[in-house]
Amino acid sequence: MSNQKPFPYCLVGVKIHRVLGDVQKGAPLYVSLAECSPYKKYFESSTQQEFNDALFNKIHKENNASWSVGGYLEDRRTILRDYEQMITMNRCYHLGLDINAPVGTAVYAPLDAEVIVSEYEAGDGNYGGLVLLKCTENGTTFYLLFGHLERASLPKVGAKLKAGQQFAKLGDFHENGNWYHHLHLQVITEKGYNEGWLDRGYCTLEDIPTLSDYAPNPTIFLFC
Repeated sequence: MSNQKPFPYCLVGVKIHRVLGDVQKGAPLYVSLAECSPYKKYFESSTQQEFNDALFNKIHKENNASWSVGGYLEDRRTILRDYEQMITMNRCYHLGLDINAPVGTAVYAPLDAEVIVSEYEAGDGNYGGLVLLKCTENGTTFYLLFGHLERASLPKVGAKLKAGQQFAKLGDFHENGNWYHHLHLQVITEKGYNEGWLDRGYCTLEDIPTLSDYAPNPTIFLFC
């Protein structure tokens, strides 16, 4: 039997640095991209550029919000409508948190970590700049996936990061998979990493009951 503490219990008593630094001061606005979202009118028939403009120039301003988030396990079949493979496979349930902030926003390591993957994933609907950090806390190893990053800011594989150290920036449309400006943050367990969950930013309804073994809820990184 493993002596590892399940995520997030391995982080009890551990100081976590804000992944977007001072941008995360104050409570975020929740901007759901789910089917039942009150914001659906802004993304159901809009381009990513149009939604991005509405998000930062209208939704944030009207709610006096400096930042916003989209949630874990939201059913996002509408915003995924242009990616037939996702709809066909029913992989519509979001496995990360989306932290919405302006292009060029600095991204920081929330914990001491090692860069395991640092690459550019081309093509609309993909991650663009992608970084995977390996973390070990209280004897438990897990991974943090960061997507939609600026290509030129990506760190080198093998780099050792200290908590609070900047390692990337948020990318623009041409280098972030042509998505609105945000950071995709996902937790992957050691079991999930070993079984190929690095390539899954969305899952099926059938996957949900076992997600704690592979891609647990990363919400702990919002309120630190």
